[in-house]
Amino acid sequence: MKNGSIRRKAILALVVSLVLTTSGVAYGMAQDKSLYDRLGGYNALALVVDDFIVRLVTDKQFEKFFVGHSTDSKKQIRQHILDQFCAATGGPCIYTGRDMKTSHSGLGITNAEWDAAAKHLVASLDKYKVPEREKNEVLAFVTTLKKDIVEKEVPGLVADENKSLVKLSKEDEPQIHADKRRSERKDIKGESAILGRAECSVLIFTL
Repeated sequence: MKNGSIRRKAILALVVSLVLTTSGVAYGMAQDKSLYDRLGGYNALALVVDDFIVRLVTDKQFEKFFVGHSTDSKKQIRQHILDQFCAATGGPCIYTGRDMKTSHSGLGITNAEWDAAAKHLVASLDKYKVPEREKNEVLAFVTTLKKDIVEKEVPGLVADENKSLVKLSKEDEPQIHADKRRSERKDIKGESAILGRAECSVLIFTL
């Protein structure tokens, strides 16, 4: 009788131990899930990236970045973007494209273009109902790339329609700077209402 009682207690202790251990492992796994997994994996990322690219390509102000690319080149650009997002969020992908500074040097990408692309990425993330926490983590990663993509504005230089930097005449400079200040004031008012907390912007991928 006594031995039976001891046996039951031992079995009960073992069951409790297994339950606690299993619960601890499950909790640890939930806590350790990568951003990639929390976003839904490769297919979920592909949906967001594809929607983002369509928004960029169909936006008039970004047409110049895609002119001259063959269908195959556009597919490669799409794959590079997807691989970069996949790798950056902790997924199994390997990004094999060029670094951002090299691939964007000379394009003369402006803060206004960066911010416009940001709205497209936020819209794509919202379309697929990406939770606020995960959305902010994606945008935080993208923001780290801005310094290598948006080129510094050089006094006396302006990007022409072909994105080449050209020298301004002395007569042109005052008007250009006045136009720029008016444009910036307009951008600031519009962006603050649209982006809200998502202050960070998104890279314009032209690899």
